[in-house]
Amino acid sequence: MTSPLGVSAAELRDTMEGSWGIDLPLGLGVLELLAEGTPYRMAELVARSGVSREGVKQLLGLLGAAVSTEDRAVRLRAGALAELGPLLARPDRQAEDLLRAVVEAARADLPAPRRDLDHVPATVDTVVHRAFWLTERFHLAGHRLLVLGDRDLTGLAVATLLPSARVTVVDVDDTVLEVVGAHARRAGLEVRTWFADLRLGLPEPVHDSADLVFTDPPYTADGIGLFARRGLEGLRRTGWARMAICYGSGERQVELSFQVQRALTRLGLMLEAVLPRFNTYHGAEALGSASSLYLCRPTKHSWKQLGAEDGKLRIYSHGTSSLESAGRLPAEVLDRLPDTGTELPVGTGWGRDPAMPVPDYLATLTGEATGVRKRANSGAVWLDLTAGFAGQLPRVLLCGPGRELTVAAPTGAQDILARYPHLDRLIREGYRLEVRRLDGRVTMVTRRGEDDGSPVAAAAVELAKRTGAVAANALREALITGCRAAGRQLSKNEARALLAEAGLPAATQLARPAELPLTELDAVARVLLGTLDRPH
Repeated sequence: MTSPLGVSAAELRDTMEGSWGIDLPLGLGVLELLAEGTPYRMAELVARSGVSREGVKQLLGLLGAAVSTEDRAVRLRAGALAELGPLLARPDRQAEDLLRAVVEAARADLPAPRRDLDHVPATVDTVVHRAFWLTERFHLAGHRLLVLGDRDLTGLAVATLLPSARVTVVDVDDTVLEVVGAHARRAGLEVRTWFADLRLGLPEPVHDSADLVFTDPPYTADGIGLFARRGLEGLRRTGWARMAICYGSGERQVELSFQVQRALTRLGLMLEAVLPRFNTYHGAEALGSASSLYLCRPTKHSWKQLGAEDGKLRIYSHGTSSLESAGRLPAEVLDRLPDTGTELPVGTGWGRDPAMPVPDYLATLTGEATGVRKRANSGAVWLDLTAGFAGQLPRVLLCGPGRELTVAAPTGAQDILARYPHLDRLIREGYRLEVRRLDGRVTMVTRRGEDDGSPVAAAAVELAKRTGAVAANALREALITGCRAAGRQLSKNEARALLAEAGLPAATQLARPAELPLTELDAVARVLLGTLDRPH
């Protein structure tokens, strides 16, 4: 028997998805009105659904013969209602208890909020509200949600509520990435996590990948502007892409709100909606413990802004990356350094002019700035990571360029390596490290090349040469080099076979090492060391 829709419900849904994308719920709102069985005039459908006349006409065209237009009224023909049922399914509100339990369990594993990253935790009620609102307002099944900074666990909440959503989380805090990844795996959810300091850029695979971006960024005009720019870089140019940005200010701080809105409009973003008190927080009394949700839509002008970086690094309200922070390293630190005049200073903390900007040096970790890498490798490098770049320390020690590298980092930054034993061993056996705790706030770590000819040292040096390569290729070459140092010859095919046997996940193999969360980078080190340790 012929379907009154002319096609199957699944085929109709596919067609509607192709036309409406993440805005499919708007089209479904028209179908829900028609599914009531009541005839509607076109003006009534437009008024009640909130969809434009052109949009309603397009939808009726997709329904084809299933629609009757007798007496200038639109209604569905008999038999069509039963087939529309699968199309009208919405997120299950009965899942709220499960969603709340997942968020609370993951929250229990998070460390204390970091003041230097402007962490102010949203309430669990807010995270649950966000997940339902995002999945009801937008059609995310099979579509990509990109969350920029996610200590609140919004990405995990959306994935829990709608496992068919493709969720990506980018954060500069490895502990957040570890908690998100662990709880996603525990629940059987596919949530991809990436390490990135958004002041430096997005991981390459995240570019042009998302249909919807969600972020609760630092509440400064520069912070909002930077996160919005990175959100644009992560969006696909589909015509239905959106960005949801949280921001709040005191009721009399009109100028602050104006600066933020101006930062968004400079990026060509159209403010589609501002939902007041959408988020509530534990703390943030200056904002009334609440913030609004700005729903933004890119325009053709947005894509023209992406090449114009402003290079601002002080985007937070507190800590070493705030506008008020001092940029100079303590005198005790500077007095301890042998100053021959030939060192390459990176960062303004050394008080040396000219100094290489920290982002220029850190760009080498992903294979960019080859000229900088060549210059750094020619001698000694002084690198200041105290201005909010502490999360880069393990990655710099593993693969940062410099024949002799001295890093100034906040005290305690190097302690995180103890949580990742394979990565710690690879760095300590691959190089000679000297750690000096100075004024209580700054620790100096000096890394020198290991010259004992050990397989691990040879492999570490080779891995550092190939930071722009994906992990699978970098590991292959590092393994070949390490085996050669041990007096064993290994072909590329043999190396590939050994790595395949180690079972490193494909998503990890296809990423550049410096963009991996430390949990995955530790797995890379485990595979390399474990293979080199094998007797044959």
